[in-house]
Amino acid sequence: MVIAYRSRESASDVVFDGLKSAVARIGNNLAARSRVTRNFALSRIKTKKLPPILINTMQKSGSIYLTRTIATSLGIEYSLVSLASGIFPSYCMMPAAFKRFRRGSIVRQEHFDASHFNLEICARYVDRIVLHLRDPRQSTLSWTHHFNRYRDIHPGSTVGTVHRPPEDFCRWPFERQLDWHIDHHLVSQVMWLRRWMLVEQEAPFQILRTRYEELLNNERALFDRILAFYDIPAGGIAMRTPEKTIEYHYRCGRSDEWKEVFTSGQKRRSRTIIGNDILEHFGWDTD
Repeated sequence: MVIAYRSRESASDVVFDGLKSAVARIGNNLAARSRVTRNFALSRIKTKKLPPILINTMQKSGSIYLTRTIATSLGIEYSLVSLASGIFPSYCMMPAAFKRFRRGSIVRQEHFDASHFNLEICARYVDRIVLHLRDPRQSTLSWTHHFNRYRDIHPGSTVGTVHRPPEDFCRWPFERQLDWHIDHHLVSQVMWLRRWMLVEQEAPFQILRTRYEELLNNERALFDRILAFYDIPAGGIAMRTPEKTIEYHYRCGRSDEWKEVFTSGQKRRSRTIIGNDILEHFGWDTD
């Protein structure tokens, strides 16, 4: 009886092992087909010239993460060559810098303002851009952390902005530092935003407006939307994202941290500086 039981048990094991092997083979075949599909899609992308992809962004909006994801996923160049000179909030597009960029298969991120000159120069070389934005209250909070971190590493640096704090700024408590950035950086951000809001429908090129919240909530959908805007087929292209580390200016990746950090006075002042028209136009919280 014992021998017969063990015999049936062994037969059951054989059947079970066979099923496991069959399932494993199916899984391996599906994975292999998926890799082939992705590789084929990427090879099609690489064998054709892609348009130059220009992502113009607000500071601290996840722009480095976004542009590096696009470059790595499509296997195109991530440009380190600036297309504009200057520091926030005023830039000047440089026609000579577009010489390589206009040839395509490249992505570049900028912060340029919507001056008539910049729009005119940009329109000579590209027919579309992505305008990537973030709630200016959260952007200002993230900028304050970035500003402090960068000044610790490079004392005396402009940190890419015209706004220079007092000499003893580094010894101020964070709340006071944030107050200073609200009165300076946030004001400049609002001017930058308002100008883009005015020209958005009349710019001499197409504009795809995207938001940080999209990157936070569904980065794949945002990736596909940007590719569709540039007439690049997204099907089968795997997203290859960089690590979310301070190297790529990643800090906490939240959209509403400002609600916990800002004092009630800072919230009221920020809302007054920004204005309900901007908050409503770009879909940010008006509370």
